[in-house]
Amino acid sequence: MYAKFYELLKKVFECQDIEEIEYSKLHFESGLSPEHILKVIKWLFIEQDIAYWNYSGRNMTWGLVPDKN
Repeated sequence: MYAKFYELLKKVFECQDIEEIEYSKLHFESGLSPEHILKVIKWLFIEQDIAYWNYSGRNMTWGLVPDKN
């Protein structure tokens, strides 16, 4: 399930829109909803784009995301 979530995270990182149907395909038994996490990280990436130019902040944040393997 994380591999699917990772692909959506990558779409957010690459500034692509996520359809509502894609959110509904992810279900985890605990923690925040995938939709909540993805929408919050989208704003975190935006904040990083403003604070650090040339994608350096966005890339630093992306580097903290565990790989899908």
